[in-house]
Amino acid sequence: MRRLRSYGTPVLAVLLTLAFIILASDRVAWAGGELYMAGNRISPPYTFSVVDSGLAVNGYQLPDPPPRPVPRRVPTPADSAKHALNLSAGRLGEQLWRLGKSQDEVLSGVRAYYAASVLVSSAVIDRDVIVVTYIDGSRMGFPLQSPVARKSPRPPVPTMRELMAPQIESLQYALSLGCAVFLISRSETLYLPSSDLAELHEAIERTQRGLPLTERQTRLLAPVREQILHPLKLRRTRQRQTKQDTKAMDLRAAAGSGGSAPSISAPESWSTIGGLGFSIAATITDPDPEDSVTVTVTGAPQGTSLRVVRVQGGTTVAALAGVISRSAGPNDYNITWEAVDSEGLTSRSQSVISVSPPATGKIGVKVRQLIRQRYEFGIPSKDVRDLGAASLPYILEVLRDTTDQKYWPNAVVAAGMLGLPQVFDSLHAFIWSRFGGGVARDAFTALCRAQAVLGSVAPARPEVIDYLIAGADPAYWVNLPWHYWTYSPDGYLGVVMAGRSIYGLSIIADGRAVEALNALSQAPLDADRRVYVKEAIERQQLVLQKGWMAVREEVQRKSAGGQ
Repeated sequence: MRRLRSYGTPVLAVLLTLAFIILASDRVAWAGGELYMAGNRISPPYTFSVVDSGLAVNGYQLPDPPPRPVPRRVPTPADSAKHALNLSAGRLGEQLWRLGKSQDEVLSGVRAYYAASVLVSSAVIDRDVIVVTYIDGSRMGFPLQSPVARKSPRPPVPTMRELMAPQIESLQYALSLGCAVFLISRSETLYLPSSDLAELHEAIERTQRGLPLTERQTRLLAPVREQILHPLKLRRTRQRQTKQDTKAMDLRAAAGSGGSAPSISAPESWSTIGGLGFSIAATITDPDPEDSVTVTVTGAPQGTSLRVVRVQGGTTVAALAGVISRSAGPNDYNITWEAVDSEGLTSRSQSVISVSPPATGKIGVKVRQLIRQRYEFGIPSKDVRDLGAASLPYILEVLRDTTDQKYWPNAVVAAGMLGLPQVFDSLHAFIWSRFGGGVARDAFTALCRAQAVLGSVAPARPEVIDYLIAGADPAYWVNLPWHYWTYSPDGYLGVVMAGRSIYGLSIIADGRAVEALNALSQAPLDADRRVYVKEAIERQQLVLQKGWMAVREEVQRKSAGGQ
């Protein structure tokens, strides 16, 4: 949600009919008032629209804000004590529910537990929420729900137009009253009543001429003085063309130069191991971003299937994925990608898939030798995959052995790298069912890596993408049964695991994963997830071209000082 700062007359709610107009149309025109964007005066009438998840006025948008470092608050001993109390209270609630207690009995029991603590000055129940006031004066509310109630379906995610409708309503209503509206940044707006316009104009003129201001003029202009003196350059939005206009242009181009077929970008060569999860992707771009494109592939190895997804901007991602049959190697498969648009224009591209057989011999010994080592830049992916599908039971054996806890991070990554569908069940259970309460550092590292590496299982288990999309929301992790240090499921731990889910999406060469990251990049996110998503989109572009294993090996070489 956008935070609005208001000065002078407060902005009132507008009629429901106005909200309907905004939601029913991408563009809404309005006259009256004065509007400034980053110090630039915009001429009326004002046309509001939502472009690329941002507000546009008369075809202009605010510039992107510069990245700023986000200060992190260091938890105090008092924070840790309160956190431990909250975890204990949560576990008590779980125990009472398992004993068959009613909602009122659970609430009363947990409230009494809080009230008995020396850290708490009061604890009261307010509509199924325990409101706790600590001795330091801070106050928090803890909703308690039965395990059954928690499983209610999530409400649908509102569209960007729906999210921005209240802001546009406020702007239109303020302008209808003759107010001056300053769009300072994407999160800050200044409203000045019409009665201040004469004083505002004089203050702006005197500021631009370098003349002194009165005390009232100084207060009036203080929030926007810097932008009035140095207006920021606005971004010009691209004009939309109708489908008919675009088609007409394409037909004219076809008549003059033979037309333009879709372009295909696909890797020339790819290598894998028989019996393991596999994925290779091609990106198809058509000169007409609204044109439909049909994609097929021939010559693919047994055990794979084609998934085609059209993503934002008109690009199409075709992913050939699955588990290649163990009997497929050694062999080279010459596959042909074909893309045909609605005009019948066709493009083709070829890729060579080299399938090798897995290693033989004492696999269990090789697994233990590989995993029970410390790697400065991560376990070698090629060595893991060379062991083949037969190595999975031995890898999971290390993960079950509590004496091997310091090697668990290697084990979860190795399991994920195999890309087998059953790996999802094993790592999901490791994350959600294996632990309760506080975990040690090695276990925490393994749990984070397990969530991230699940992306490599998606080619063989498509529902992994749904799981990672859900996990990209910190709220998804509030019921996690374990915590680490001062990281709690309803606090920073949720942000960490959401970041690991975003990483998991970034290593998937699939259109749905591309769509998910594009949607996240346009959503209102906290500072941590904005950084995660930016890095993830950059990584995913490389993964689409080279594959996750190749990208990972390249990063490892550079980290080790290689070229």
